[in-house]
Amino acid sequence: MLILRSRTFTVFLLLMISLISNCSVQTCASEAGNLVRSPATSQVEFLRGREVMQALQEVTAWSAEGVSLAQHLNDWQSSTRVQIIRDRRIDPHQIIKVSAFTGTRAGILTQITDAIPGVAWCLAEDFIYLGPAESAWRLPSLLSYQKKNAQDLRRTLKGTQIRISASSVTTWPRASAPRDLLNQRFSDSGVALIGTESVPHDLWSAGEWPSMNSLEFGTVLLNQFDLMLTAGKSGTELQIASIDPSLTIEAVYAFNKEHRESLAQSAAESVPGAGIRWAGGTVRVTGTIADHTWFQREVHRSRWASISNGQLTDSLRTRRFSLTVENATLRALVDSLGQNGITIELPETDPASDEGRRFEKLMASPVDVKAVGQPGIEFFPGVFGRFFGKVIVEEDRVRLEGVSGGTGK
Repeated sequence: MLILRSRTFTVFLLLMISLISNCSVQTCASEAGNLVRSPATSQVEFLRGREVMQALQEVTAWSAEGVSLAQHLNDWQSSTRVQIIRDRRIDPHQIIKVSAFTGTRAGILTQITDAIPGVAWCLAEDFIYLGPAESAWRLPSLLSYQKKNAQDLRRTLKGTQIRISASSVTTWPRASAPRDLLNQRFSDSGVALIGTESVPHDLWSAGEWPSMNSLEFGTVLLNQFDLMLTAGKSGTELQIASIDPSLTIEAVYAFNKEHRESLAQSAAESVPGAGIRWAGGTVRVTGTIADHTWFQREVHRSRWASISNGQLTDSLRTRRFSLTVENATLRALVDSLGQNGITIELPETDPASDEGRRFEKLMASPVDVKAVGQPGIEFFPGVFGRFFGKVIVEEDRVRLEGVSGGTGK
């Protein structure tokens, strides 16, 4: 595995070839409905509130080939510090290719999901939900609906021991059933949960979800089964039922002001039955879940429409790098850097000469590297100095001169 990062940009490359056999970053993604986690990131303090939006707008460079979805999401989550919940229906083992791309972190996530037909992501509260497109687009409106449910329940149960609005992180061990997780989460909420038997039997790997109240937790979990929480027969019950696309909900969306005219025109044609009130950069929508699914999709696309694709232009001398390489060859390392837009000029040698033969042998040498946050002026000599007589770091390239007898160990 080879992972390359810089402070301003992040360049990610994973080579799945026989020459690079040992992984330096372990990924532990669940088989169903789990927060993306790894041993390296389990103690990360994730962002909340405005910091999440700021992180999604940071510019990043990303390139990966032969990489599983789980590995993509793990690295994105670790570098962005924004939590991801992957829908249980999305296979974490499928291989995703992202060609060299420079844009916002939100744009990177879109590049990843666009590689999977019918999959999308949405920002839900302080976390990212990634799943089938319809499930992703409707989740924010379902969460808005549950906020009203929480208000109604608090009024009904006034003066009793209700903890329906208390937020907490939820963790579970391997082979946990989602219906059991629901029962456990609602067991001390003061509300009776009716219909858990309608949740299909499933077993999830060990996992953890970000801090949510019981209604939010139930909504995110049940959305993955096309189910939702509705008011029960009494004021102290919640019923699990199939999602009703005609259910009327009110929700507020933020969007880019410059897209208001086109968004309003499209809404008039696509969701004519919805009640819409525009105010600056927000729109309040009263409509069916189907209406909100359309609005969430369009607002999401307009918000992140400014993603860019381009080339890295900062100096290699000042850019900071973190690099982990295990059991790769020197040639594989040089090729990998080149594929990430970093030009490495090698010395010219005659293959028939003694120097040429030493050069070829050197390029096949194994190399292990671990560097964190080093400026290029120090990073490249540290990586290549043991192999070559001179390492000259220029603004846009690195020149290697003179073959030494280094082994890379």
